[in-house]
Amino acid sequence: MYRKEVAMKGINKTTLRVLYVCGVITVSMAATAVTAAENKSQESAFELGLGAGGGQLDLSVPGASGSLTLYGGAYTGFVGYRLNRWVAVEASYLEAGSFTKATSQELFKVDPHMVTATAMGSLPITPTFSLYGRAGLAHWWYTTEIGFADIGVASVEGKSNELIWGGGMSLFIDRALLRLEYLQSKATPDFGGVPLDFKVHDLMLSVAWLL
Repeated sequence: MYRKEVAMKGINKTTLRVLYVCGVITVSMAATAVTAAENKSQESAFELGLGAGGGQLDLSVPGASGSLTLYGGAYTGFVGYRLNRWVAVEASYLEAGSFTKATSQELFKVDPHMVTATAMGSLPITPTFSLYGRAGLAHWWYTTEIGFADIGVASVEGKSNELIWGGGMSLFIDRALLRLEYLQSKATPDFGGVPLDFKVHDLMLSVAWLL
C-alpha cells in the first residue's frame, strides 16, 4: 500500500510538471503571436485592395422643399502606402452606385464615378484592431438622364472636384486589413440651368493587402 501511494505521488508530481511546462509553452506562443501581429501591423508597406457595398444618393434642388433618395450597388479598387500603423495615403477608383428611378411616366438616372486621393489617420484599440478616419479630394464625372413620357429624355454629362471624407474600422489579419467603412461626398451639377445637389453615401466592406 505504501509503495502504491508513493507511486501515485510521483505520478501526480510528474503530471503537474508536464502541465506546467505545457502552460508555459502555450503562454509563450500566444505572447509571441500577439507581439508578431503587433509588429507586423505597425510596419510600413504598400497597399492593394478591393471593396464592395451599397450606395445612397440624396438629390435635392437648392431652395426647394423635398428630396429624392435612391439606392444602388458600389465597388472600389485602391492602392496606397502605409507609413506606419497610424498614417496612410491612398488613391482609389470608386463606382459610387448606379441610381435609377423609372416609372411609366418619368425617368431619372445618374451614374457617378470618382477617383480619389485621401489621407488616413488610425487610432489603435488593440494590436490588431483600429478605428480610422479619412479625408481628401474626389474627382467626379457623371451622366444624368431625366425623361418624361410626353417630352422625351435629356442627358447631361458633368465633371467636378469635391471633398470626400469618412471613417471606419479595420482588423489586421495575416498581412491584410479587413475594413468596414462609411464614405460621403457631394456635388452640385447644373442640369439645363437648374442647379442640383447630389450627396452620395457609401458603406463599403474591403480588403487591403500589405505588400
